Amino acid sequence: METVTTADYILYAFLGFIALLQVAIVVALWRQGGIIGELKGDVRGINRRLDELTGRVANLEQTVMTLVGEVGEIKGRLNLMLIHRHDQDTGQVILTPEEVTAAD
Repeated sequence: METVTTADYILYAFLGFIALLQVAIVVALWRQGGIIGELKGDVRGINRRLDELTGRVANLEQTVMTLVGEVGEIKGRLNLMLIHRHDQDTGQVILTPEEVTAAD
């Protein structure tokens, strides 16, 4: 029968330490995987919200451009209505066009 020496105890202790270290590494990797999975989900959610916001901003830009066109049209009509002169003989208001054609 073999006797157990001090070197054997040191070897067993070292092997036990390595086994516990491996278990700790596996647990750490498992936790990191869960955390990374949560972060991936958060990033996907943020990307989805950014895509929605980008779409909403594009819609707002289109709406603003439409409104700018409508306001420009209204402004043009108002300018036509507001450009006038008063005929002193009859007292009537005469709308004057913006561009006067050249007389022949």
